[in-house]
Amino acid sequence: MSSHYTARSLHDQVAHAIAEGSAQCTLEPGEYHVGGDLLPDTYCYISNNTSGMKRILFSLDHTDNFVLDGQGAHIICHGEIIPIYLRHCTNVTVRNLTIDWQRPALTPVQVESASEEGIKFFVDLARYPLHADGGRLIASDGDGWKTAELWNMLSFDPDTREVLRGSSEHWHLERYHRASACGDGRFRLQADWGQCPPAVGYPAVLMHGNRVAPGVVIDACRSVNIEDVTIHHAMGMGVVAQISRDITLRRVQVRPSGDRLFSTWVDATHFVDCDGAIRLLDCHFSGQFDDASNIHGAYRAVYAQEDAQHLLLIAGNSQQVGGRLRFLIAQFEGNDFGEKTDGGHVLAGAVVQVPADPGLLVVADLEHFNFEPLAFGDLRFQRIDRHRQFGRPGGQLLPLPLALGNVLEGSHHP
Repeated sequence: MSSHYTARSLHDQVAHAIAEGSAQCTLEPGEYHVGGDLLPDTYCYISNNTSGMKRILFSLDHTDNFVLDGQGAHIICHGEIIPIYLRHCTNVTVRNLTIDWQRPALTPVQVESASEEGIKFFVDLARYPLHADGGRLIASDGDGWKTAELWNMLSFDPDTREVLRGSSEHWHLERYHRASACGDGRFRLQADWGQCPPAVGYPAVLMHGNRVAPGVVIDACRSVNIEDVTIHHAMGMGVVAQISRDITLRRVQVRPSGDRLFSTWVDATHFVDCDGAIRLLDCHFSGQFDDASNIHGAYRAVYAQEDAQHLLLIAGNSQQVGGRLRFLIAQFEGNDFGEKTDGGHVLAGAVVQVPADPGLLVVADLEHFNFEPLAFGDLRFQRIDRHRQFGRPGGQLLPLPLALGNVLEGSHHP
């Protein structure tokens, strides 16, 4: 059983140290089982993960020149809880921690048979509780967390501990499956397996839930160091950083624990709209159900500008809709920053080229350029549907019309 009181005590210990102006908070070594029931609710926009109300164990907000030292503490999470969230911080270090989940959102099973009626598998219910309800396969932890979402099933080679060569992914399970319990930890799962069902006699891993709880979130920060931190599992990405600058991961490990075949639900590390130096030094990433590291920006097409204060943008990724988009519109002339090609400009270090207007650039920050901005402000979004966002600039008015097809790029999750 998790201790929600333990979680609140740890949360308050760090919050008190920050409020007192301490330069460091040190945890006592040991194993801490934590749940989120007594933690404050915080609405979070987390790029490429599921945004919404979150419970955060260690929340550092507008904190500068601070060290969180776990002294080897093991944080064992229960349910949807984010272990570490840094927001608007400068010169912060997190070190000497291990993060894991008591009941991960991935379930290892052993496939015993396959037929037209579906596949039959065995699961250790004591470690990975499952049950069938109304035809859906439900994962739970016996402590309040459960989910009916089933996204995928992957076969593994037990010798290499890698995805079985020649096997297929089965993302269609999210759209349709029908589960029934057979007793003694065995279940039958019907689905459209096609020509390549999970391999009989091999282990497979079921992928439940969604990207609801990354291990570490770095949000609008500068000069962040994550050192000697091990992440065995997260209900999302291991480390995700957005609109931040100068991040160092040193001796960070994302790897399975014990006999598990998996680590994080998706990417081990993910960086969106970050700047400066991103350093991954002496790190180890394995067992994650997607990329070891993904570093990219994000773009939104201008669909329409209804007046000087209203833009309609198209976000191609529903997990990049965000709360604000900090943007900068800048103008340059001639070849001061690059050479003309095909009516546009090629600039060293430019974040995005706007072909509809060669004299108009949208860039992430001013430090790499030597000109005055024409506009700089915040776009606050109100969701219209899955792909379109209605922006209301919270800074200066836009002095120039934006043509259809222009692109805004920058910090979309403050």
